[in-house]
Amino acid sequence: MEIKQANQSILDIILQATGSLNGTMALLRANDFSITEELPSGTQIQVPEGIEITQDIVSYYTRKGIKPATGFEAEPMPPATIQGQILIINGLALTIGANAITID
Repeated sequence: MEIKQANQSILDIILQATGSLNGTMALLRANDFSITEELPSGTQIQVPEGIEITQDIVSYYTRKGIKPATGFEAEPMPPATIQGQILIINGLALTIGANAITID
């Protein structure tokens, strides 16, 4: 069993667990995941029996403590606020005029 870490995509987990991407479809089917699905950190992933394991790569990752993580988990953006005619989004001030928006 593998547990998803921060910033890991499904492909990162498959690579970490099997040493290649050859078993991608089998792992997705076994866990009822979509390849585009974004899994929260801590999700448990079962590696089904019969998936080809490239042991030298898995051993190398384990020995070196490598956990591929090519994804990202965005931090939540603060809510937009309005101050008079100025809209502030994530620290960026937009001034709303008659027929234009100015970025300050």
